[in-house]
Amino acid sequence: MAVSSVLLATFLSLAPQGPEGSAAQPILAPAEQKSLRDKALKLIETRTAYDLAPEKARDKANRDYQKAKEAFQKEWEGRIEKKGNLLKSLPDLQAIFANSFTYERRSGTDMIKKEDAKPKDGLPEYSVMVPKAYKNDVPMRSLLVVPGRVSEKDGWVEGRDHYAQTWDGSASSKDSIFHVAQIDKTIALDDLPVAGREGEEEKEVARIGSLLLGFGETKRNFNLDRGRVFLDCGKESSAFGLRLATHFPDLFAGVILRWPVFQEDLRPAASRACPCCSWPRRRPRTLPRSSRTASTSCRPAAAP
Repeated sequence: MAVSSVLLATFLSLAPQGPEGSAAQPILAPAEQKSLRDKALKLIETRTAYDLAPEKARDKANRDYQKAKEAFQKEWEGRIEKKGNLLKSLPDLQAIFANSFTYERRSGTDMIKKEDAKPKDGLPEYSVMVPKAYKNDVPMRSLLVVPGRVSEKDGWVEGRDHYAQTWDGSASSKDSIFHVAQIDKTIALDDLPVAGREGEEEKEVARIGSLLLGFGETKRNFNLDRGRVFLDCGKESSAFGLRLATHFPDLFAGVILRWPVFQEDLRPAASRACPCCSWPRRRPRTLPRSSRTASTSCRPAAAP
């Protein structure tokens, strides 16, 4: 476990950091970027205040918001007129908008805890580990972790047990937020949807929701570095993990496959930018209508 944790940590550090194109040169000067960023932060701040304001305070809150909106739009349009289309300049967009939302001050614990997500809320159960080093104003790397499946009868490993057997005590546990999904025993993630069969679309939506609904809460509550979100797939979830990376190609910086299963019918164009670390404990198998073609497009390899 210690060796694999070190190698997986190496994979996390070597995976691309942030979106492609970040090496391009900005078209704005640093002072111009800062001016636009300050106005963007004011715009977000006043809009949030307006959304949360009680009825008697909404008129003033709306005036503040409209003033901030006008100031931002005026400078934004002026910079475009003088410097060119800012929407085509990724370095400028990152400088202006990255980490622009305010998060509640929360302290880390270095202990994984089960969140109070009740079925009536429409959320699946999940657990979160936030290291002591976490600061609400500094984006932190995160992992969406899928525990292994014991069997069809026994369901999935309990999230905190899975974390204890994998990442607990590793170097990554000190500088990353871990969101560990708790999958309902009735859900089989690796099952392939059968096109045209009744109920298949609903099953796939349930599979996706079992991971992303709870993870959405973690993204809202903690300052996650959106360019460094990794997916860690346990037994009987690797094929689904690759599918998920093609459904949401901008979400994950990399995918870890602890029990590799590959399938051919993935969209290579969507998955080619997502590095995969394959960690086979036995020879990788393929699902029906599958081949290693998908693994090539996702660039899986032995652990770095």
